[in-house]
Amino acid sequence: MTGYWVDRARERRTNPAAAFDNGGTVVDPWMKDSSYYLLRQDGTAYQSRDWLTVSTSQSLFLQDNIALLDDRLNLQLGLRRSRIVRDFSNYANDTKAGAADYTMRGDFAKTLPNLSARYQLDRTQQLFFNVGENFSAPAASIYGNALTGGSFVNGVLTGYSIKPVNVSAETSTHWDFGYRYSGEAFSASGSLFYIDYRNRIAAAYDPATGLADSNYNVGHSTTRGAELESSWRFLPNWSLYGSLSYTRSRLNDNLQTGADTFEPTAGQQFPDTPNWLAGLALHYRQGPWSGNLSAKYTGSRYSTLVNDEAIGGFTLVNFDASYRLPPTAFFRKPVLRLNIYNLLNTDYLMLNAGSS
Repeated sequence: MTGYWVDRARERRTNPAAAFDNGGTVVDPWMKDSSYYLLRQDGTAYQSRDWLTVSTSQSLFLQDNIALLDDRLNLQLGLRRSRIVRDFSNYANDTKAGAADYTMRGDFAKTLPNLSARYQLDRTQQLFFNVGENFSAPAASIYGNALTGGSFVNGVLTGYSIKPVNVSAETSTHWDFGYRYSGEAFSASGSLFYIDYRNRIAAAYDPATGLADSNYNVGHSTTRGAELESSWRFLPNWSLYGSLSYTRSRLNDNLQTGADTFEPTAGQQFPDTPNWLAGLALHYRQGPWSGNLSAKYTGSRYSTLVNDEAIGGFTLVNFDASYRLPPTAFFRKPVLRLNIYNLLNTDYLMLNAGSS
């Protein structure tokens, strides 16, 4: 089997501002009404960011399946060539590092082989193995606020230069091996995984530019762990699902921040990567009715590359219910659904700057 996939995404990112009163209240906190925007002298809206990114992604893939040993062994071979091109345009805005028009382009491509194998021990038991290559292009924000130097002459920035962008694509090789059991009322699986990253990308807040999603290459990194999950239908209409995973993700290099300066990141846990994740769900289905009550635990995780700050773990409980309506001339499978996220109104913290 062979195929070709292409996608073109156009993203415009702006950042207007609005005034607040002496009590610190903003009339339009969601910035939906442009009449509240702060304006420049020429009447246009103040912008601390004004970017346009056109990202073109292409993939050409080949895949073949091979069955051996009376179909007990199944091999899937794949090869994919992926390319991402980012065309970035900065329009002069109200930060000095972005106060002039400029354009930049990033072109990232890699050939990615993969192999999957499944061996059927009997009707209910299976061994599986996967190995493959992946790559990830840095975010378009690496091209923002790239101006340095210069001075304003009659309100126009002159004599500036554009800083080079030195963020490479992240590449990785992943392995996983496991066992799967599938019976009539009970199923379970367990696996071990290992991921080897090169030029791993971390997203961080950059105080120099004020960007909360700047990307950096943090060098070599490895992730290893184990996953368990099972499902049990203990009554005709009731089932129980559980999952548990342990992840150990380590940075192997110190992060270079200058010609002769380094941050002590070697051996540290990769930020926003909890060691433990666990989930439990109770599911009910009767005719057109269904309901699900679930709980998910997320363990503590570090918020910096040097692991000097951490965020505690938390458990969220969610509920959803649905009712399948009869088909109509306009809808083949209409469903009424109710979703309640964070049923117990738990307070918890998330990282808004990505991975560090």
